Amino acid sequence: HAVTTQRARQPWSDGQVALFGVSYDAGAAVRAAAHQHPAVKALVASFLFGDIWRELFPGGIMNRWFLQSWCDVNSRLDNCRLSAIHPFAPLAMKGAAPASSKQQLARHVAEHSANWDLMSAAGSVAAIDDPVSISSGETMTCQNLELFSDPLPSLEGKAVLPSVAASQLPVLIISGWSCVTSGTACATFSALAGKHWRLLVGPWNHGGVQHV
Repeated sequence: HAVTTQRARQPWSDGQVALFGVSYDAGAAVRAAAHQHPAVKALVASFLFGDIWRELFPGGIMNRWFLQSWCDVNSRLDNCRLSAIHPFAPLAMKGAAPASSKQQLARHVAEHSANWDLMSAAGSVAAIDDPVSISSGETMTCQNLELFSDPLPSLEGKAVLPSVAASQLPVLIISGWSCVTSGTACATFSALAGKHWRLLVGPWNHGGVQHV
């Protein structure tokens, strides 16, 4: 809420905010939209994870390849190894802002070595309500990340996606037939779509990285 307010009040802003995100960022955009800030006028959610258990643990079996690939990308970002993601990645991403010295850069990169190990936590998940510990010391379950019905205290006990639907925002949902989020995209649109909602599903994998 504070970030949206700050953006809307900038001298270069007309006071209207559109929210956009891909994958993890789509989850952040959708959660922000659910709080119904008056400045928010539109939402684009691409490749949104709305039901982690069914998307990444279908039938109770972990999608190890997807989770490991995601962890590998995060590790490369944490360690400023953009070229390890893709040879052309440095052309599209600047990476972390350089520190004032190589020693400081090395120290800041080293701080990420203790980041939460998602794969170790995921390996202990056998059911939707199995708790895993995160770096803050709190516990989390797949159910906690479900956006259709899991209540959020910040939304006065309402779930995220129904709150977005109640906001009457124009919403564009994007996914791909070869993406694990396609079921969520179709289910969200089928159950909650309003007059100004649109759904786009194309021949893409997660994030639209590949045109299949």
